[in-house]
Amino acid sequence: MPVYILREGQANIFKIGRTNGDIEGVIRRLRTGNSQALTLFAQVETDQERPVKLFFIGCWHFVGSFEVAVGNFLKSSQMR
Repeated sequence: MPVYILREGQANIFKIGRTNGDIEGVIRRLRTGNSQALTLFAQVETDQERPVKLFFIGCWHFVGSFEVAVGNFLKSSQMR
């Protein structure tokens, strides 16, 4: 099952999640009411979805300072 990172428009706002395999369905659901396009930034196929998702979230500290934007989206004020 995939763990994914979605990007909102060209902003440094990302959504990290896991799904049953239908990432396009996730994008369609999240696109509702969102003025910015959502694109697939990265995807990892794994049978250990939860640890991989938590790893990605933990790595966010190394990307730059971050904050939680609307909902479960993460906003990075700095990308390296």
